[in-house]
Amino acid sequence: MKLIDSIKSPSENVWKLIFENNLQKTLEVSIIRKNDGKDIICVPSQTSCNLGCKFCHLTGLDIKAENLSSPEITELVHQTLKFSPLETKTLLISYMGAGEPLMNVNGVIASAKQIKQDFSNVQVRFGVATLIPGKKPFLDFVNQIKENSLNFKLHWSLHSIKEETRRSLMPAANDIKESINLLNFFMAETNLPVEIHYTLMDNLNDSKDDADQIAKLINKKATIKLLRFSPHKNEPFLIESKQTKEFKKMLENHRFNVEIYSPPGRDINASCGQFILDQYSK
Repeated sequence: MKLIDSIKSPSENVWKLIFENNLQKTLEVSIIRKNDGKDIICVPSQTSCNLGCKFCHLTGLDIKAENLSSPEITELVHQTLKFSPLETKTLLISYMGAGEPLMNVNGVIASAKQIKQDFSNVQVRFGVATLIPGKKPFLDFVNQIKENSLNFKLHWSLHSIKEETRRSLMPAANDIKESINLLNFFMAETNLPVEIHYTLMDNLNDSKDDADQIAKLINKKATIKLLRFSPHKNEPFLIESKQTKEFKKMLENHRFNVEIYSPPGRDINASCGQFILDQYSK
């Protein structure tokens, strides 16, 4: 694994590191420090993603999505911390870079086990961002984190509570109602946290009816994070909502814990769904 470039955010304590493996595949990692007592490393689970989400910056790049092996993911973490050593006693590994982690459950779990072992001198936690591509890989993931006592926070990419709208945004996503049942199963079986990721887009998913339907279907134990929209040049009809504060208030009136969140590293394309490999892969 060779480090070929590094980019520092001018406004935040965020680095994006660009690696090349021995097959000349380009892999991107970000390291984030928000002065909140932990070091965060966002790692890829695949070389790209071909699931076709409208707002993802990998969509349309025609880069083959291949699963990364556990040794590859683990080495990315080691190389990242060689570049920028740990500053705290808590290490959070977020499988939120390129790829859908539940399409590579074995690689994700095996790497998490190895990273936990390699960094036994600090508290290691994990996060996984997923649209839930199907019931089988999800249940496999839950069973493996239970068997291996891994501390995973689940970040579910919802983005619309209405099936038709969600399908238009994320055509590979599992059925909403079945996915909600799986989330409830996850919370009951593991007692681990769930966070709902929801990017508000103008006149698409930001109405009072949307908020009411979320309240009707989503477990109040889940936190809702309203993610700031990252414009995609190929999808000009997707525009950031003007109703963010109002939508937050609507959800809070339904007794949800809600946060408006601007993902770190947006200015250097180092946020989830924003990694863009074309500038390094041509």
